[in-house]
Amino acid sequence: MRRDSTTAASKIAMAALLFASASACSKHPTGGAPIAAPPPQTAVAASEAPAAIPHGLRKELNLDVPVFVDGKEVAVLRFGELPPGISPITIPENEHHAVRYFRISDYLSGIGVNVDRVKAVHFADKSDRIGAIEGTELRAQKDRFVFDFVQGDGGNVQQAWDTTGMKTMLRIDDFYAVNVFVEQKPWEIDHKHHCYMEEDGCRPVARFSSGDMMKGTRVYVDGKLVSYVKRRLLADSAIASKNEGGDATFSTDKYLASLGINTANAKRINYLAGDKLIASASAKEWAADSDKLTFVLVKHGHGKVRANIPADLQIKAEGTTDREAQVTAIQVFNRKEPRPVPLVSLDDVIDLGSIPANVLAQAGQESGGSE
Repeated sequence: MRRDSTTAASKIAMAALLFASASACSKHPTGGAPIAAPPPQTAVAASEAPAAIPHGLRKELNLDVPVFVDGKEVAVLRFGELPPGISPITIPENEHHAVRYFRISDYLSGIGVNVDRVKAVHFADKSDRIGAIEGTELRAQKDRFVFDFVQGDGGNVQQAWDTTGMKTMLRIDDFYAVNVFVEQKPWEIDHKHHCYMEEDGCRPVARFSSGDMMKGTRVYVDGKLVSYVKRRLLADSAIASKNEGGDATFSTDKYLASLGINTANAKRINYLAGDKLIASASAKEWAADSDKLTFVLVKHGHGKVRANIPADLQIKAEGTTDREAQVTAIQVFNRKEPRPVPLVSLDDVIDLGSIPANVLAQAGQESGGSE
């Protein structure tokens, strides 16, 4: 049916007139009780407002990929903590010929695993799905089984091999944990449900360990993990001073000595913040700054270290001063040369130790886990 445009226009005009009249009455009432204005919006307390999350923080959380050998955590797979002697390669599948891939076999050898005796290597993602490489497959095609990092020089570590023709053909993307079997019999994978089998169903991966996870700052010697900072395991001999409240400041050199690490003849000693190298010293430079090389423990940080970084061990720049920063790992190189990694400014890294706990918790939840 044809619409009557004249009638429609009249209706619109009448509606506009009624609206204008109602507005005028509300602004200038002629009688009766005045119309109460709506209550003002209550300001949200600063403590209740959502915390501002620094740019890039979510990417920094949940990147520590634990590596277990026969049930014992022996390393953390991160770009910054790759062992010395491991070199990136290119692969035919990468059309840009990017030199950014690392062989699984080279990595395992670098952290002290005898690849000739490996029975299997399992890789889990955050959904508890498990991919696997048989030891025989690994040894037969070392160039095939490679991994890389999302950002090239950091970020999530990811699978970079095709699974066609393998015994376990499931492909995962980002690694959540790595489980290496040398002496133990490899755990049985339910290939239908992509998890470890148990009598009552699937067993959660839970990062492959029933023991404590390494949450504190890690200590490496020549690429091998030798310890990690844990509050109750810190020796009194490492204490440099205490404040009035009894909180201790520790000497980094004395702490390393308590682990049996002698820095006097070290080729190089490095501090890492995430995947970034933030401080580096020769044995001579380390000795000269030994009084300044101290750390405190981050409150509720599970052994995470907040270290004083002397200016002369940082990247050379005008106006550089001694600063504090949270350190992810301390690397000591006695017999081996460190991998060539550029020193970066503390201004270019996210200092997790300076971020309020509620912001870290919020970022961790939004990125799919906890720190």
